[in-house]
This record gives sequence, structure tokens and C-alpha cells, in this order.
Amino acid sequence: MRKTCNYLILLAFILLFGSCEKADEGPFVEPITVYEKIKGSWVMQSVTMEDRYAMATNASTEDQNITSLFNFESFTIQFNVDANDNPTTFETGGNAPELFLQEGYWDLNSAFPFTGSSSVIIQLFSDAAKGNKVDELVISNIPGASPLLQYRLNRSYNDAVYLSYFYVLKRAN
Repeated sequence: MRKTCNYLILLAFILLFGSCEKADEGPFVEPITVYEKIKGSWVMQSVTMEDRYAMATNASTEDQNITSLFNFESFTIQFNVDANDNPTTFETGGNAPELFLQEGYWDLNSAFPFTGSSSVIIQLFSDAAKGNKVDELVISNIPGASPLLQYRLNRSYNDAVYLSYFYVLKRAN
């Protein structure tokens, strides 16, 4: 019995002092931001128009794929950042109808994805001071596992959304 107790005490000391070794975890790396994931050029893959008023009133509705209508397949968007990956300007291209500002300044409501039901929002501004917000693009898919950038442009009246445009874009080559 005494031998067993001695072995247990010896084992406890080995475990106690053996666990004091500091592991090298490597150098600190800054986390990847949403800015880094969406910066650059994007081209249209598809755009769908959704009648949100009809959905809210339980009326019969079908989403309309309008990609091939009105030259939407020519739509492009460029999100520019500075050397530190902070957002600067954006510009759109192509012959698609102007559903939002064609060029201006942009920012996000969060540099990192939310874990709950909230969405990261691309905020579009007409001025460099980012004081005049013109539109918001609600991101539904941040590129990562999927290479696609997906966002929704909502049209509303008195805070009630009546129409949405759902954009699916892929990175330009």
C-alpha cells in the first residue's frame, strides 16, 4: 500500500512539473477581415428580383431572375481598399440599370462576420467623409468556403421593404 502511495505521489509531481512547459504557438497573426474577403473586382453571375410586399401579405409571388434582362450580365463592381485593407472607394461598370450609386465610398458595419442572425452590411456613401449614406447592401454570403459574394439591395418605404434585388457575384479573373 505504501509503495502504491509513493508511486502516486511521484506521478503527481511528474504531471505537475511536466505541464509547466510552455508550448510555442508561433507568431501572432491578425484575423482575416471581411474587407480582405470582398476587396477587388466582382462580376455578375445572377440577379433576382423579389417582391417582398407580396411575400409579407401572403400573396402569390415568384422571384424573377432578371440577369439576362436589361444587360445585368454586364454588371461589375470594384471594392477598393488602401494598403492596410481599409475600405476606400467603389465603382460599378457595365450597362445594367443603375439600381444604386455607380461610384463613391464604402464601409462595413462590422469588419468581422456576426455569429447570430445579424448580417454584415456594405454601406455606400457619396462623400469621402462617409457622412452621406446612400444605400446598403446586406451581405448574405461572404466569400470563403464558397467563392461567391452574395448581397441584397432592399427598397423600402417607411422602413417597410417592398422590393429586393438579390445579387450573386463571382470574383473577376
